[in-house]
Amino acid sequence: MNLDETYLSSISVDHKRKFAQFFTPPQLAKYMVEWIIQINPSVILDPSFGTGIFSRYIDCNIDIIGYDLDDTVINYIKPHLGGNINLKHGDFLYTDIDETYDAVIANPPYLTSKKFENSQMTIKEISNRNDIKLSGMTNLYGLFVIEGCRRLKENGRAAFIIPTEWTNANYGTEIKKFLLENSLLKKIHYIDNKKLPFSDALTTACILFIEKKQSSDTIEVIYDNGNTNTHRFYDTNTLMMTNKWDGLFKESSVIPNNYISLGDVGRTRRGMATGANSFFHINQQTVNEWNLSNSVIECVGKVDTMVVNDKFIEDQKNKNQKIWLFKPTDVDKSALSYIRYGESLNLHQRYITRMRNPWYICENLNPPSIFVGVFGRSGIRFSYNERKTIHLTNTHGLYIETYDEVFIKALVVILNSSIVQKNLSDVLRVYGGGLIKLEPKDILDIKIPNITKLSDSNLHRLSNCLDLFHLNETKNYIDDIVRSL
Repeated sequence: MNLDETYLSSISVDHKRKFAQFFTPPQLAKYMVEWIIQINPSVILDPSFGTGIFSRYIDCNIDIIGYDLDDTVINYIKPHLGGNINLKHGDFLYTDIDETYDAVIANPPYLTSKKFENSQMTIKEISNRNDIKLSGMTNLYGLFVIEGCRRLKENGRAAFIIPTEWTNANYGTEIKKFLLENSLLKKIHYIDNKKLPFSDALTTACILFIEKKQSSDTIEVIYDNGNTNTHRFYDTNTLMMTNKWDGLFKESSVIPNNYISLGDVGRTRRGMATGANSFFHINQQTVNEWNLSNSVIECVGKVDTMVVNDKFIEDQKNKNQKIWLFKPTDVDKSALSYIRYGESLNLHQRYITRMRNPWYICENLNPPSIFVGVFGRSGIRFSYNERKTIHLTNTHGLYIETYDEVFIKALVVILNSSIVQKNLSDVLRVYGGGLIKLEPKDILDIKIPNITKLSDSNLHRLSNCLDLFHLNETKNYIDDIVRSL
């Protein structure tokens, strides 16, 4: 085993997750080093040193300053380091903040704002230092990129390997603005989300090639689909005006001029956050055991059908699936016993539940017209809520309030058509292994044919297809209709 494999075999999964240790593949490390050494740097900073993969491809005559917070990895790797490497125990973001370097190279920790300590204070601090206003949702790797750029000397270079999520996420807007307005970003190597560059992590990756030097406003994008690399060039204005880069970097479909945004006909909101799904979202067996029939309302979790109707709910009941939400209006003896059971599990002390008074009454939620899947791989499912039931956070709700049932059913058919599904790449958030995600705000940006202009006959033709959508001939028929709109 090499140094990285030996180290990983010696630590627990929990330790690895705590420090977000996903080590750079050698071929990518070498590729990144080649970028920064072209300027003949004297001193290179690696702010998240780990096992020092980058240092193995850097000449021993070049000084390397490294930082890491993990004593375990520092004690492991130090005996293997050359004399040109000064590895320090400390938080790069708060250590030697006025030092500058000829080059910076990093595979920073992949931690969301909810998973690193004092995140909001740190995000505010990095924002102030760099005269920007980062989102409170900014991932830790984004802070490393921003601060790493600040610590570059003029004409210095940097290379960062980070997930691609920021290119499609709202919190990435300020990062993009910072990189583009300061003429820092010169090239992006964007690895297709279905290709997993890290053998030990289900995560996407892109490599940012940075240079602190005024140059042309053209950025090179290398799109790596796993088999071939496609080179394209984009001007700064195009990138600034594009909210979701993933769809731009891929060969995304050209949206016809007569298409509208889904937000023109509806609004969205997340599902219900109970704070303790195992307690609140229950099956018929639990209802019977605790005698809770007077204290529950119907509520679905994940929806895997095109239409949530009476048959779907009955099937869920027969399979003993969780289709009831504990939400008592009058607390009878049975409900009180169940509440006391929840308190014995300290469920009333959880973050969401302790914000409610009383803790066991979940928020009110109106049934949406359409359920929207949160995650998917080959696409996102849209389901007609014929039953008028409510839902949890593993499904989003789309509300169509000024149109009738025929319109809504036709819209569901359009949204599930392959024509519209192909256009989702412009709004989706992409994760490792081809996993895709939609946030409520993203749904509103989905482009669809202008359904408000369709004739009654076309609306009825589409609406009638909903119950037969599973048939291949129906899908082809639907695509033909949508394509002609």
